[in-house]
Amino acid sequence: MKKFLVIAFFLSLIANCNAEDKSRVWLDSICTSKDLKGVNPSLLNTFDISNLISNVSRFEHDPMIYYTGTFGSTFKKIDIKLKITKSDSISLLYNVSGFDRLGNNIRPIDGFMRITSVLKFQHGSEYGNLHLIILDCHFFEPGDRDGDGEFSGIFTITADVNNNSIDLIYSESGDFREYTNVFVGNWMKYNSSSLKSTIFSINPIGLYCELPLSKDFYTFDTDNEDICLPKNKYIQNGWKNYSPKDKIKWWNDKP
Repeated sequence: MKKFLVIAFFLSLIANCNAEDKSRVWLDSICTSKDLKGVNPSLLNTFDISNLISNVSRFEHDPMIYYTGTFGSTFKKIDIKLKITKSDSISLLYNVSGFDRLGNNIRPIDGFMRITSVLKFQHGSEYGNLHLIILDCHFFEPGDRDGDGEFSGIFTITADVNNNSIDLIYSESGDFREYTNVFVGNWMKYNSSSLKSTIFSINPIGLYCELPLSKDFYTFDTDNEDICLPKNKYIQNGWKNYSPKDKIKWWNDKP
């Protein structure tokens, strides 16, 4: 089964490489930034970054317990739970398992993430050797229901990379937040060519929490324009009473 998914993963990357979607727009934006300079991805061969991506619960109502974001042109709230493990046989490849939730519909997902680019921030930083890590992603729903499909896109991480350690950077002051544990991509229903834009992060609402390429989704607090809020017309799409402090387990570990 895993061999089939690996093949499907790379075939999908080839098939969608010319697609006009937000993942390509976001990737182009990153790669043309003058603040970033590419380095050889093999820099990360000896590291395991799975713990930088996997959802964990370090304390009660930890916002890192799962990711949250928007789905489709009406910005429905979608939740994603990811468990990441490094491949034993393919360098820079990571196996993915987990769940997604859209409304009351919860589906298991399996797939892969592969490090394709590593870029170093060129301006001075209090975080030392700050790098941006880009991964190509592909997550599959099972396909045993009519509404199943697949996610494809890119995932970015900001990390301090040193000779013997790599640490996730999540700036409380909002620095580089647009790159920190953010997925930008699409969901496509099986046997369909219709794309649903999907963008998620640790927390998409609040102080310095603006998702990339999502201007139409947001309004801003009148007293503090750095506080990002959903527009009133989208609140009914799952955002009513949303708070990262209220995150609780909604998935079944044994589907």
